[in-house]
Amino acid sequence: MSTVDVSELKKIRRDNVENLVVLDEFAKCLKKFKLDPEAMDPFEMISSFKIISAKDIVSREDLEDADNLKKLSRPDKIKSESGCLEVKFWSLVEALVGFRYSQDYSDIDEDSNLKYLDKVKSTRSCHSEFVLKEHIVVKDNLLQEITIIKNWLVDNFGLDEDDEDVEDEIEMEIELEKITSSTDDPISNGDGAVRVTKYGLASSKWLHTRVDLQSSTNKPDLVSNLDIDAPLRNNLRNSKRLKKINQKDAIDDYKFHKLVFKLLLENKIEKIIKLCKHTNNWTLLLILSGIQDYVDPEIDIDFVLEGGIDNSSENLHPSTPFGIKNSLLWRRTVFSLSQNKNLDKYERGIYGFLSGNYEASNDLDISWERKLLICLQALYLDRLEKKVIYVLGDEVDEDILNMPIPEISFESISDILDNLSKNSNNKIVAQSKNSIRMLIGSILKNKIESLLENSVRLFDDLFTLNNNYRNDATVTEVDSENLIIESYLLRILVHFTIFMKILDDSIVDNENLIKLIKYYVNRLSLLNQYTLIPIYLSFIPYEKQIVENYAFILCQLTFERQDRLKQLEAMRLLKLPLEDILKRTVQKAFEDNKEYYDCTTNENILISDDENSYTEIDQNIFDSLHWLLEANMHKECLSSILVLARKLLLKGKIFSLMKFWGRIHLVKLVNKYKFDEDLLLDYQNKKGVYDMDKDLISAENIQELFQYEILIKNFKLLRSYTSTDQKNFSTMDSIKSLNNLSVSFKDFIKSWLFELSSSSSIPQADLQVLNRLRLLYIPYFITKYFDIVSSGEKNSQEQNLELIKINVIELVEIMSSDDFKIYDLFSKTNRLKSFLKMFGKFNAEIFDNSENGIYD
Repeated sequence: MSTVDVSELKKIRRDNVENLVVLDEFAKCLKKFKLDPEAMDPFEMISSFKIISAKDIVSREDLEDADNLKKLSRPDKIKSESGCLEVKFWSLVEALVGFRYSQDYSDIDEDSNLKYLDKVKSTRSCHSEFVLKEHIVVKDNLLQEITIIKNWLVDNFGLDEDDEDVEDEIEMEIELEKITSSTDDPISNGDGAVRVTKYGLASSKWLHTRVDLQSSTNKPDLVSNLDIDAPLRNNLRNSKRLKKINQKDAIDDYKFHKLVFKLLLENKIEKIIKLCKHTNNWTLLLILSGIQDYVDPEIDIDFVLEGGIDNSSENLHPSTPFGIKNSLLWRRTVFSLSQNKNLDKYERGIYGFLSGNYEASNDLDISWERKLLICLQALYLDRLEKKVIYVLGDEVDEDILNMPIPEISFESISDILDNLSKNSNNKIVAQSKNSIRMLIGSILKNKIESLLENSVRLFDDLFTLNNNYRNDATVTEVDSENLIIESYLLRILVHFTIFMKILDDSIVDNENLIKLIKYYVNRLSLLNQYTLIPIYLSFIPYEKQIVENYAFILCQLTFERQDRLKQLEAMRLLKLPLEDILKRTVQKAFEDNKEYYDCTTNENILISDDENSYTEIDQNIFDSLHWLLEANMHKECLSSILVLARKLLLKGKIFSLMKFWGRIHLVKLVNKYKFDEDLLLDYQNKKGVYDMDKDLISAENIQELFQYEILIKNFKLLRSYTSTDQKNFSTMDSIKSLNNLSVSFKDFIKSWLFELSSSSSIPQADLQVLNRLRLLYIPYFITKYFDIVSSGEKNSQEQNLELIKINVIELVEIMSSDDFKIYDLFSKTNRLKSFLKMFGKFNAEIFDNSENGIYD
């Protein structure tokens, strides 16, 4: 397996990874619920998920990616297998999970169920068999679940890859039959059969065989009669010489049975009836009549009036009895047909489905879903019949019970799914391994807890990240194609888990939910879907975890100002702990880069005053502080700026501090802070409460911040000389500029942090920091100043040298003064010797013509 950089996913076409519109629509559903939980039923959310997924399928028109899709299941719609399966998944959740959490779901055990059956048995004479079965099913959760699952499968067959909409084809066939049925000579069109273009179904049963029988040609292998049982009957009598119908008729039958089998699984009984009538397949039509159990409206009048009987069909007349009386015998007879090897495989499949013989379809090339339906039908018929026999008791003919019935090897839905995963059909086995089908299987088994556990483990393996949210993190042991394929799976899992958490808090482990949300938020960040992130973080169950995870995100991602404002708006709208999140963001930014700004060692700090010293880490720290600015958290912002300024300066990163200072307006920020505090103080005074001392920023801290602003001002001034041609002090402008520099500089070195560094109201630890900063920067600035004037004096005119001399003399006086203790700063930092050497050289050059040297 290859190693993949997650950041490379950004280069992949977004259509291939995830439809961004789908991501947005899913998030909107969650947001709607979060804003007003009482106004939205959780299952409305699932219904919305289903609709969004369905719309995504029908709206895909990117033909460039057609080769990447499994198949075109409609001429006008490109649908990936994952998209179709997702629609099925949400449909199943809506139906099956909805039932399990509804009032209709019964908690009765088998013993209680037997007592209920005894009660039904006592009222047996009051109901016909159809109503009896309805009473049995309503108190049997498994039978009800199977019914729901069967309906779900049938309703979603149209999404299958190899499915085709046959209804219009059948209607076309019937219309063609009507148009051409007036032909006098049934064989005038060549073979005499009326056919539809696609399916080629003959409108006359065994027309070619009839023509063969009427001809004088001797055909010993041909059946003697034209009744439907002739091939079977003749073959039973003479097994050595099989009697067959014409090959063309056999092909017609095969096509017909294949189509009927498909329609039968889709529960399109009316279509089958219509098809049987127009193809003269009356025997199959007769067999299908056994589907309807016997109903006697006279004894079941209440059930009929309550709508328990579907009387919408033209064949049903609720005023008179209808349906098959002996369904037990009918099932056994049909089962016998399904075992006959002389029938084509689709005809056996038809009889197998009707009787519950799931093995009759083993040779058919069908999908996982259709095989699941066949097995569910078998389990349903077996379980229901056993209970019917229990209730009917002595009414059942012993001879009927002695007739063979299908044997099934499973007793539950779980058994069926296990059977499919080990099926002899490789296609079914492969389909059972599909990720979404595995999710579907967990829902069918009602193993949601284990589903979530396994899912988290899956994504733990898939996203083994060095750091979950870093764009430069690597995914180890993951194939890039699988990473893309599984992206939709993560979205499904996250939304399903959130839904289940809302529906039943006990079934979802909080840690698993948090992990899935973190993984999903990671994907959203890779796709730059930042506005969706707060919605998902709001579903984390613990506020502390929300704060921690949100701060983690904000520390690792870079936001433009517009994006920051959107994040803040979302936090407020979703009622997230905004202040705690942003404070933790800044705190975490400092923690994550603690070693980078560590100044506890005794290393000699070098002042970094060029652009190369500004790093991405500095930028990330600055960005974190901007969250406080945008959120109008002025107190926290000032406190953080103070911490940042100290850390940068102690590390010698004065250029980085200058870059940051250009992004703020300290005076405005301080004024806003004071305004906030005045408002709060006024409010607390009105309430008779005063508790602000511990939260106030001290006057000394504010003064310290302004001292840093003065530092930056003078640093910029020095840089303006070192980076321009103003070193040549030969013009009036340059003389004026030098004078301004000297005035500002002398004020700076005399006062910068001087009073604060000896204040008795400042904590000792802070005093140490301030004195350390003076040690670092006062000598640095003086040295830089001498560099400027020494380089300028070489090209200066005579009259300008006097100004330089004056400024140098004044500087030396300041340095030697006990009032400012600057001399001590050089001495303590071991810079005195090097400075005196530099000054001596400067003195020799500028005062070499003066009789008294510097004192001339």
